[in-house]
Amino acid sequence: MQLLKLNMLPHELVVFSDEAIQTHLRKAVKRAVGLSKVRELKHVASLSIGIRQGSDMAKLELSTLLDKYELFQQRLEDLDSKMDKLLVQIPGVEQMLVI
Repeated sequence: MQLLKLNMLPHELVVFSDEAIQTHLRKAVKRAVGLSKVRELKHVASLSIGIRQGSDMAKLELSTLLDKYELFQQRLEDLDSKMDKLLVQIPGVEQMLVI
């Protein structure tokens, strides 16, 4: 059984079972996704009119963008952590944050 990947193109979803897609979505999103929505997603994906020539390059671009996004997310988390460490050094900051 193949695993769903983040850089999949719409026409590639149709080979997966409804349950496999639902399981993947449950891990990826906070809201519950029913089988009817999964079936609707597969139906719409099967009708996708996207150009399939060059799909390898499109997937590579998508993968690159996702990597950049993850890097930005990590940098943002690092920045948040550093800000939290600096905040506790400011006298009276706990009282200000309560307000």
